[in-house]
Amino acid sequence: MSISFQKSFYVFVILLTLASLIAISVTDVHLKNEVTNGIIDFELAKTPERARQIMDSWGHTGRLYAAFSLGIDYLFLVFYTLFFVLSTYKISRRNHRFFQNIAFFLTLVFVSAGVFDAVENYYLFQVLTHPDDTASNILAAYYFSSAKFILLGLGVLMLLAGWLTKRFYRQ
Repeated sequence: MSISFQKSFYVFVILLTLASLIAISVTDVHLKNEVTNGIIDFELAKTPERARQIMDSWGHTGRLYAAFSLGIDYLFLVFYTLFFVLSTYKISRRNHRFFQNIAFFLTLVFVSAGVFDAVENYYLFQVLTHPDDTASNILAAYYFSSAKFILLGLGVLMLLAGWLTKRFYRQ
């Protein structure tokens, strides 16, 4: 692959990631009210009572927005995972050997976060479509969501450390 194509593809992935993030953010405006600050509160609801409280505050229309947001999130998780994997590759090239050695692990961290996000979305769809049977689904969504956020936080910190290392390390 030529360097020009790689750069163009990377920029394309960044634009798709940002476009899907903007779409989620615009949709999330309709999910904020006096009970909830949006879809992330629903992801981290943990209990059936909290999930029901959030869904009741949304009403029918809000639940449709939530379902739409989760649908967009399936695209977003593909794009952000690809963005982080490509960023890991770019930063690991001609970097300190330590970062080159952990680049594969870091890629697994980002891919795992994307998979956890997909599974979390599945459980949240179950909660939205079967509100009378939320206990195990909302708890599973909570744990997958929490793991996703932890992995993304860890991954971004490691990626930032790799970027700083590359900036200041000369081979």
